[in-house]
Amino acid sequence: MCVALVILVLSLGSMAVAGSRPLSFVDGSWTLVVLPDTQFYTRTYPEIFRSQTRWIADHKDDRNIAFVLHEGDVTDGNSPGEWEQASLAMSTLDAAEIPYAIAPGNHDYYGNGLTRETLMNSYFPFSWFLGLPTFGGVYEPQRVENSYHLFEAGGKGYVVLALEFGPRDGVLSWANQVLLQHADRTAIIVTHAYTYSDGTRLDHVGKPWQHNNPHIYGLANLPGGVNDGQELWEKLLAQHENVAFVFSGHITPGSARQVCWGVRGNTVHEMLADYQDRPLGGEGYMRLLEFLPDGETIQVLTYSPYYDLYLTDKDNQFAPLPMPAYLPPDIKVNGQDTPISVSQGDPVSVTVGLDPGDYAGLNADWWIAVNTPFDPPLDWYTYVYPSG
Repeated sequence: MCVALVILVLSLGSMAVAGSRPLSFVDGSWTLVVLPDTQFYTRTYPEIFRSQTRWIADHKDDRNIAFVLHEGDVTDGNSPGEWEQASLAMSTLDAAEIPYAIAPGNHDYYGNGLTRETLMNSYFPFSWFLGLPTFGGVYEPQRVENSYHLFEAGGKGYVVLALEFGPRDGVLSWANQVLLQHADRTAIIVTHAYTYSDGTRLDHVGKPWQHNNPHIYGLANLPGGVNDGQELWEKLLAQHENVAFVFSGHITPGSARQVCWGVRGNTVHEMLADYQDRPLGGEGYMRLLEFLPDGETIQVLTYSPYYDLYLTDKDNQFAPLPMPAYLPPDIKVNGQDTPISVSQGDPVSVTVGLDPGDYAGLNADWWIAVNTPFDPPLDWYTYVYPSG
């Protein structure tokens, strides 16, 4: 079950700000910084990218910044000049000894995702990451498109998985082993294409009207294929109870988030942030997730070091980040709570009762998966939308 909270980000001019005050940093908190798509910065406005990383370095101590995620589309055309600008901007974090992970986007490959060839490894080489104390490993030798990282903050251990655009099946198998190996750590996932602008996942089967699904790009025809958000959820993320966050960019206009529950009842926060449709390719806005000293509460802010301004509307600043308890559904088959026996051709009625808890009045996008023993197996799922 997931609860989607749609966030629409509109181009309101270069100085657009909402009316409430920015949330104050709470002493004793630590910060995770998320950099949305920087493709237009590396192409046209490199000073904006540099303002972001310079602010991060300058506030490493007073904001207790523990890690930085880049959601991909580092560049617009995978050109040497753009990668040079990206390397220059990110080198500020290197100098400040702030660890980071980069998930490549479709624009970081040749031909906008026509192949999986990229200049990323020339400008962010494996040899550099290998020397970082937080670096865990990679999927392919000497290639950093898929990597994992380990860090501690706020008295807890975290594992970060940075996955390629439309991860291949082999990548998911590798990621599965990483999450099993580090099951004692809270897992943070960053991948370029995952959440859609309505807060649900990219899903080429269930929602074919969504644009820019990884399945439409040329690399989908290469060995290993691709996996979109829904496939990534079903094959990997929903299966691990230590998964807590999924961050992505790629989709415009807008940004969105939803709260989901894995098969073991763990809460998973999925967030899309991509401001490239704003003037100047995004105006420098980035996400700050501040993990408060209580170890349970997070406040999320959207800030531009380029303007020294926050977006403080309810869609770009929210706290506390909801951490709801798992609410198991009441499922009955033909009116019974216990297993029933049916023959092929018998009608089956499934009813699901959900306690909305704190989410009463919100639309829930949920689905039912059915697996049958008949030959051939009949496996299907259907989306159910509430009326009204």
